Amino acid sequence: MKHPSLRRLKRSVLLPYGLAFIALIVSMWSIQIALLRLESFPAPASKTYLLKKEDRTLVDITFVDSPKISLDFVDDMINPMLRVMQNHMGSAPYHARIVVYGQGFPASITNQHASAIAAYIPAEDIFIVDLNKTYQSKPKDFPIRQWIAFLMGHEATHLWQAKRGDDMSKGSPKGLLYNSDKHEREAFQEGQNVANSLGFPQQIAWKFKGESAFVTPSPNPYWFMPFDKKPDIHISYNWTLRGKALSLWNWVRSSHI
Repeated sequence: MKHPSLRRLKRSVLLPYGLAFIALIVSMWSIQIALLRLESFPAPASKTYLLKKEDRTLVDITFVDSPKISLDFVDDMINPMLRVMQNHMGSAPYHARIVVYGQGFPASITNQHASAIAAYIPAEDIFIVDLNKTYQSKPKDFPIRQWIAFLMGHEATHLWQAKRGDDMSKGSPKGLLYNSDKHEREAFQEGQNVANSLGFPQQIAWKFKGESAFVTPSPNPYWFMPFDKKPDIHISYNWTLRGKALSLWNWVRSSHI
């Protein structure tokens, strides 16, 4: 049995280490919050995006604070978006910019899109995707490829709505108004049509609470739709101070808490 004085001595030795560890956690959290507020959209991967050449379709993707992503995942994101654009906007070249966040959206985005998995921001003419939420939100019975098609088809519809002259500046409405909003209902229908054109046996049938499910038309307008012109794709990876701080925080939390 240890003597009481030895136990007190041990506690007095460990106490400064415990306080230092708590101070480290608090400071890391404070830095994380500050970086969230400072972060802005990254520069595009392609210089031709800035030149706005009009002779070809260009898709510029930046993965922010994200591990390396397979080219199959990139195709799964791009193809549904381009199909909606081609179906409603014709084959005119377009320069699409996508930013995929691997550690959540920064505060500049979450202020307006707090619960969003993905979004189209008309003022910036940019698509954003939360990589973690994309996987976490996937219904159990659906392949991730079909779910991504549903999300990106939905957001590409908002691009089409903005390009045809609809006022999209206020963003999506909140609460029950979201369910009845004509832009959102149109986007859900279009995303469902694209996702259900991929040939998977389980069909998405989106529904709002208290309503009947959306019906995919037959024939589906996206069956066997060819691309008029393959896009140029530019991919870059960008690690921010926020992402590095979050990675360190996650490591500390998983290893020491």
